[in-house]
Amino acid sequence: MSAIYEAFSRGGVSPLPEPKVQYADYVVHERDWLAGEVLDKKLAYWRERLQGAPPVIDLPTDRPRALRRTSAGSCEAVPISTGVLQKLREMARSEGATLFMTLLAGFQAMLSRRSGQQQIVVGTDVANRGTSETEAMIGFFVNLLAVATDLSGDRVSGNWSGG
Repeated sequence: MSAIYEAFSRGGVSPLPEPKVQYADYVVHERDWLAGEVLDKKLAYWRERLQGAPPVIDLPTDRPRALRRTSAGSCEAVPISTGVLQKLREMARSEGATLFMTLLAGFQAMLSRRSGQQQIVVGTDVANRGTSETEAMIGFFVNLLAVATDLSGDRVSGNWSGG
């Protein structure tokens, strides 16, 4: 960015080489690829994986839900002490998981306890830069991945019908 800014501030042109692939090229390629039989297979996979999943998590509230849904929301930061963070990292490492997956599992367990539901689905963003051409490209390469967890038994499963 600094090289481009310096060049543009002096009325020059970008010193960087033109990318081989533009974001628009990527979008067209993905839309062409994700059609027909490929789309049908992917939809069938997710319909099977999420079969029986509750449409919403029914969390208790301190007041009635609004009659009309909105996209209004908020964010609250919850600091984690260094000691707790270290213990979480150790637990993740001992289970062969990432810290993210460990925290996600805890979040899903909390949602299950608060809602009383044993099947919990949480959406998480995943980066979608699967080729070297897209690594340096500017653009929003994010898709949503449904992480489905069945907390009904002794073992956690991602398959509703399998228990």
